[in-house]
Amino acid sequence: MAVFSVAVVPPPVARAMFYPVRLRALLIGRTVSNVHCLVDWLLVCKARGDMSREIISLTGLRRDGRKADEARKTNVRLGPVHGADGSAYFEQGENKVLAHVSGPKVPTRKSGDISSKGVVRCTYSVAAFARTGYRRATTHDRRQSSESNTIKEIFEHVIQLHLLPGSEINIYVEVLQADGGELCSCLNAVSLALIHAGVPCRDFVTAATTGYYEGQFLMDLNYFETSANQLPLLELAILPNTGELVFVRLANRIAMDVFKRMIETGVRGCKSMHAILKEDVTANQVQIVSSRMEGEKE
Repeated sequence: MAVFSVAVVPPPVARAMFYPVRLRALLIGRTVSNVHCLVDWLLVCKARGDMSREIISLTGLRRDGRKADEARKTNVRLGPVHGADGSAYFEQGENKVLAHVSGPKVPTRKSGDISSKGVVRCTYSVAAFARTGYRRATTHDRRQSSESNTIKEIFEHVIQLHLLPGSEINIYVEVLQADGGELCSCLNAVSLALIHAGVPCRDFVTAATTGYYEGQFLMDLNYFETSANQLPLLELAILPNTGELVFVRLANRIAMDVFKRMIETGVRGCKSMHAILKEDVTANQVQIVSSRMEGEKE
């Protein structure tokens, strides 16, 4: 069964994002083009007198130089964890997530359903250094427990557990660096790790976030955009080959017509992500086949 969670969750209290002492930190590590975008953005925001809350400048650009419908750049690597049955490193903008899978294997503890189908277990964690000012999480953190259950329920729906009777699959996912949309990044990373492990799945799981600000629909929101304003935030995940929604979570109230447009924007983001992930998986498979062929020649 698909997982749907629609709740009114106010974002964290907005904090002033720009102080003179922080300007240097904003410029460090940026390319010349990005610095120009940031400077233009700052000047426009200053002219409007709203330095702490501006999401899109008068030039139509967001704080990091992206357009409204533009996602952050991604970087994917399969198999970074040696010894795991499958693993994936997923980077989207400043989000950095590591997922690895153990199994299918004989279960280490008893379960009532273990004889008829496989069992999925998930451990979700956030590194203490994931974000400046991010509250250090403990093993009893409610949010971590909630996200673990969400990931578990989604992939119970996607993994073909009836083909794995008497076995269990353990999913471990850790957020190494957080910058908004961490759950969606985790879902993309776990999907890759399961494919890398050879676990039979119905389809990829691709996830994306979308928001609504002053009549514009934003794709792939970062931490500043989700925390600096009380804007509607939608997280969703789909099975891209069938278009089936497997997860929807909404923060803040919105009109139904806006909600439908946000769904459409999010689905486009998920399909774009599918193209990226599929390309990376294909490249990895080609590399494996090439390595085996070279080994046989030797």
